[in-house]
Amino acid sequence: MTNRKDLELNMSFKVPNQENVFTTQLRIDKETSFDIYYDIYSTENTDYLYIKLVENSAVAPFYYNKSYTLEELQDLHRIFKSVDLEILKSDLSDLFKEKRVKLYYEENKEKVIMELDPSLFVKRHTIRFELIKEMIPEKEKDDKLLELYDINKKQKNLAQELYALLKPLKGRIDQKLIDNLMENFDLNDKDNKVDQPCSNGDNMSYGDKDEKVETLSDEFKKMLLENSNGYRGIIRKENGVYKAQVTLKNETSRCWKRGFIELKLDKNASQIQCNSIEYPIYDVEIGQELDLIFTLEKDIKIGKYKVVFDTYIDGEILKDVQFKLKINIKNAEE
Repeated sequence: MTNRKDLELNMSFKVPNQENVFTTQLRIDKETSFDIYYDIYSTENTDYLYIKLVENSAVAPFYYNKSYTLEELQDLHRIFKSVDLEILKSDLSDLFKEKRVKLYYEENKEKVIMELDPSLFVKRHTIRFELIKEMIPEKEKDDKLLELYDINKKQKNLAQELYALLKPLKGRIDQKLIDNLMENFDLNDKDNKVDQPCSNGDNMSYGDKDEKVETLSDEFKKMLLENSNGYRGIIRKENGVYKAQVTLKNETSRCWKRGFIELKLDKNASQIQCNSIEYPIYDVEIGQELDLIFTLEKDIKIGKYKVVFDTYIDGEILKDVQFKLKINIKNAEE
């Protein structure tokens, strides 16, 4: 027999996607807000009122939930003796609309109390639902961690761009502004080796274009040859299509302007196809990281694959050195 915890885990996946699920939003404090899902979940023998809270003010690897049978609700408060679950679901919606529901934490945030303020005849009552904190399953947790990683990465990239713009103004602006930026986003000078942003020039001089291309070719070749076995793509699945993300770091002697790097698929050397590549929309300073996102062909089977690209920098191909991407599709639902 399925225990209640396992049953609620199943509800946590299914109820938010049910056709008639009720949804709303509610703040618990100034910083935190939740998406609230509630609906009836039916098994062969029993119907349940299921409630789930998912934080929408941050990406969190946990949620809060609770399920009740009608008998459990009636034991909780006599007001539930006057309704069935369908009527209760509608009544809950009315309470939310009338702002007669509030949330607060309990037991070091291991529980969220959903406090209802309903009326029975002329008297108002207080009813407390105790929603328990649950960590999301391992597979879904990986997706959440990747989402967190993406958010943090984008924030740090923006902070690095802002730092590059502010650094030349040193002495003309409050130093605390730069110090706070570096501290809050864990920046340091090795992350920001340039004295001027890309828009102000290449930050190094060359005799001519051929010398520049030759110097950059040597630096890129060294970077790629150090990863001659290939870069491992972090895999995710969006709308049925696999995407692979690779993080590179500008360890060359020149800022990379938008469009500076271009990869072109070598179809003969690749085991699967790549349909498109998302490049950064910002200039990449020396020492700064960037993400490349590869959209792969549809309907890829479980297995390990290699995708190979010719590498172009500043419109010039790197001869005899290619960018290699390693893909590991572990299961069809990844």
